[in-house]
Amino acid sequence: SASAAAAAGCGAPAHAVACSTKSSAPNVVIPSTSAASSSSDDNDDDQIGETVNDNQDSCEQGYSRAVRGRILQAPADIAAQLGLPLARAERLLRQAMRSVPFAVDTTTPLEVVYEDGDFIAVNKPVGYHTAPIHRWQGGSMVNILLGHLASKQQQQQGQQLQQQYQQQQQPLLQDQEQEQQHLVQQHGQWQQQKRIQLKQQQTRNSHQRQQRQYAEDSIQRPVQAKPYVLHRLDYNTSGVLLFGKNGKAVPGVAAQFRQRKVGKEYLAITVGVPSQASYTVDAPIDYHPALATARCIAATGKPAVTQVEVISSNPDLQLTGHCQEGELFHERGGVVGSEAREGLKGVALVRCFPKTGRTHQIRLHLAYLGHPLIGDEIYGVTGDWIGRQALHARALALAHPLTGEQMRFVAPVHDDFQAAVAALGLYLPDEQQRMH
Repeated sequence: SASAAAAAGCGAPAHAVACSTKSSAPNVVIPSTSAASSSSDDNDDDQIGETVNDNQDSCEQGYSRAVRGRILQAPADIAAQLGLPLARAERLLRQAMRSVPFAVDTTTPLEVVYEDGDFIAVNKPVGYHTAPIHRWQGGSMVNILLGHLASKQQQQQGQQLQQQYQQQQQPLLQDQEQEQQHLVQQHGQWQQQKRIQLKQQQTRNSHQRQQRQYAEDSIQRPVQAKPYVLHRLDYNTSGVLLFGKNGKAVPGVAAQFRQRKVGKEYLAITVGVPSQASYTVDAPIDYHPALATARCIAATGKPAVTQVEVISSNPDLQLTGHCQEGELFHERGGVVGSEAREGLKGVALVRCFPKTGRTHQIRLHLAYLGHPLIGDEIYGVTGDWIGRQALHARALALAHPLTGEQMRFVAPVHDDFQAAVAALGLYLPDEQQRMH
């Protein structure tokens, strides 16, 4: 099958199994020859614990794995070039890196779907990385969150300072009232007015000094809040993205990701209509041998499992002549020569439940089924329906690591996704439907 051919191109065995035709949910399986190959990447769930445990700077956890690798190699290079002990080179590099402040984005709107003292869940817009490539660069959700948290912290500090000011003013007001009563009893009206005016001027001067100090404190007080990167979404994927605010809660969440206990739900629009109502795709993912930014199905890759359910479909929609094929569209799965694969006919809205967290997992698994994403410029087809890959992270569910409380965060679909659904003759599911 084309599935086997595409997999074999990345080193998978020729006996890779394609979709079964049973009425129950079929399994699409490629055996993995390595459960711990070199195909780890930024989105892999089993990398989260490493970034949490090995790096004390919460924002630096957002660096890509490749950048972290270069950072780890840098002390040895510095030590060799300058003739320094390795420990000193590591210390100098760490100090130099942290002396560069993170870029803070205070202008980009942030859609918060949940926030408490431990976590903040946001509805990620399209066109933003999860974390910055470098500390001084913007264009990521971390930069936007830094602005949000800084603004919120300054607001809280301002309220605290205002309360302190009011508490300090209360005794002055009481003293003024007592002074007025005393003057009425002891002095004449003229002396009373003079003393009251003097006291009022002293109060105004004190008030102005307090206000100036309050403004200076609000500006100069350093902002300490930094988000912890818990997982990632692709640059052109929208939806729910969870960050940590409290370092004590982070290791427990990282453990749930590694142990596959986090529930994840995505919505996607596919080319063609799957022949079954549901599938389980079990196919390992590795780096693509020819395209550095892509991945492929290969037995040498890391295990990856995705459950797929068809929600709605429009089998009669003709895509031929209205779309352009992505770079690896020709490597999609399915039966070569079949109408389902070659016809470019029909679309479907599917719900995906990834049980692992590999880079491009849903995009690649759907392409392996023979039904890649609408709008995917690598594995699928692009057209006027939507300007990015039609993939939205709808919900995320996990247990609070400190309290055990079950939490579920839901991000409404964006306008462009909703418009594409309508234009393609599909319909969205009931927003109250729950995850598996």
